[in-house]
This record gives sequence, structure tokens and C-alpha cells, in this order.
Amino acid sequence: MKRSNGEGSICRRSNGKGWVGSLTLGHDENGKQLRRFVSGDTQQEVRAKLDAIKQERERGTAAPSNARLTVAEAVDRWLTYKARDLRLTTMTDYRTHCQKFIVPKLGSVRLDKLTAMHVEDLLVSMLDSGQSAARATRCLKIVKMALSQAVDWELVGRNVAERIKPPKVQRQEMKVWNPAEVQRFLTAAEGHRYHALFYLALVSGMRRGEMLGLRWSDVDTARAQLTVARSVVYVAGGLHVSEPKTAAGKRVITLSPDVLEVLTAHRLTYGVNELVFSSSKGNFLNPSNVARKFEVLCQRASVPHIRFHDLRHTSASLLIRSNVSAKVVSDRLGHADSGFTLRTYVHVFDDQRRAAALSLGEMLREAGD
Repeated sequence: MKRSNGEGSICRRSNGKGWVGSLTLGHDENGKQLRRFVSGDTQQEVRAKLDAIKQERERGTAAPSNARLTVAEAVDRWLTYKARDLRLTTMTDYRTHCQKFIVPKLGSVRLDKLTAMHVEDLLVSMLDSGQSAARATRCLKIVKMALSQAVDWELVGRNVAERIKPPKVQRQEMKVWNPAEVQRFLTAAEGHRYHALFYLALVSGMRRGEMLGLRWSDVDTARAQLTVARSVVYVAGGLHVSEPKTAAGKRVITLSPDVLEVLTAHRLTYGVNELVFSSSKGNFLNPSNVARKFEVLCQRASVPHIRFHDLRHTSASLLIRSNVSAKVVSDRLGHADSGFTLRTYVHVFDDQRRAAALSLGEMLREAGD
């Protein structure tokens, strides 16, 4: 709500969570308003903050919010703030999108002068230059997060990107192998140093980095299970060990007898150190090298070209088609909840539902067998 001149204004945040207020403290040499922004959970809290600023103004000690801060400076502060809590891979992703797209387009704009149209222009320019809708959407998400923090820091009164809709992302059809193609690939990979790695990927649905970080101490042959405790990722020109992608990523995976047999044979042949899968020198395998070997074996097996990560999707698809529940598949893949699993593999579950649409006569025959 607006108040009388000099009293400031108060309104709800654009996302409906909390309140924001602003107060004009004067004008600069060009006649532009110098304003101070505040925020709070309740209207009363914001009003109290504005009243305190008015007292500062009367004493001559009130200073405007950092009105001359540019978007580039605000983004840099936000990245420094987020670096304390985020994984290295996530921070690298944020920095890359900021440096390549956000700052070149918006960096010179003063934070308090940034408008929704500035952000819309960023998205349009990215799409016009051939960037994907997914990448533009990622940039929009980062801008929204940075501006939301700027509101919390009381640098601006509102998040101008809050209501901007992301460009429509065309969902790519998931590529997976059928059982015959899986068998052809594994036959072609027999005797290869990475055979056990591919076998485990297909049966467990583990991420590549999780397997590259796997140690023999994580494998419990007596209980027929392994523990996913870390991941190896390639970031900023080097390999780094980090925690799994999500809290749910720290999990225990039950192993079938055939997997234990393959892992045991692999250890007898290549188990030179604590790493389950390592280079000939005992170092971490480079993810890019693994991907290249995978492509070579795909050609040798004459199977459809898929990404290494699609082995994870293939594993999930095979589990679902074997009537394994969404909850079990979710736990095995390390998803935060089974709802995400259902959304990701909705087409596979739809196939299963259609297959379950039996007539009463068919159901009675099945039950009687």
C-alpha cells in the first residue's frame, strides 16, 4: 500500500511470500530518486523498519540501498554467497552461465534500474543466437535466484524476473536399449577393461561419476550390496571427488549373484588398488575416456547410439518393464522421491498400465494359472 509523500510504500513480494517496502531519501545530481528498500515476513515488520529509517533520515545518517550497484556486481556477490553451500559442479554451472550469457547482456545495467524487459531481452537474444530453450531457462532460473537474494539483502524492492515465464523446452524422447540390444553390447564388451563398469551401469542405474568413485570397501560381497558414497566429476580442467548429486544419492544398492560374479572377476584381473574402476596406472578414470570407449563398443555391437548416461535410463526402463515398483526404482536410482521417477519414465509406466488393462476373463485365467 502507498503512504503519504515521504512516508514510503509497502507491498507484498511478487511471489506472495513476505512484504517489501521502500522509502525515498533524496535525489542524485541527475534528479533520480535515492531509495532504501526493506523486507520482512509481515507488513508490521516492514513498517517498523521504514519508521527506523525515517528516524535515521531525520538524523542525517540514512544511506540509500546500494543504488549504483550493477547487475554484474550483484551477481558476483551472490555467487560468492552461494559458494559456501553448493557443490563444486553446481557452482561451476552457475558461474559458466553468468559469465557467458547473463553478465555480457545485463552486467552493465544498474541493479535498481533493471526491468522485466531487460530479462526478457536476455532470453530472446539467447534463443536468436541459437542457444537452446533449456539453456535460456537455466539462465532465467539463475537470474531469479540472484534477484531474490538481492531483495532479501534489501538492495532492491522487488524481483523483476519473478513472473517471467521460461521458454518452452521441447522434451527429447528418451533413448534406451531393449533387452536384445543390451545383450549384444555386453557380448561386444566382454574381455574389455570396462566390461564390469558397463555391466554395473546397466544393472544398477548408477551415475557414471558414482561408479568412477566406487571403492572396494564400498562393496559388501557377504551382504550382496554396495554403498554409493561419493562421485568423481570433471570440473575446471581436473577430476574432483564430491558427494553424490542429492541427499538421496547416498544409498545402498542390492546386487544380484551375476553382478557379484562379474565384479569378482574384474577384481582378480584389474584390482590393483582401492578403486573398483581405475586406469592402468591406478588413477581415477577420465569420464571422457570412458565415453569414447563406450562409443567404440556401441559401433562394434551394432546397437543404436545412445549416451553413456542413457545406460541409467535403460536400467530404469528394464526394471519398470519387469514390474518393479516406482518406489524401488526411485530408491535404486537415488531419486529424491518416486514422483520424480514417475514423471521421468511416464511413458514406460504408461506401457505397463496399458499392459495391465486385462479383461475380467484374462484376469481370471491369469489368477488360475
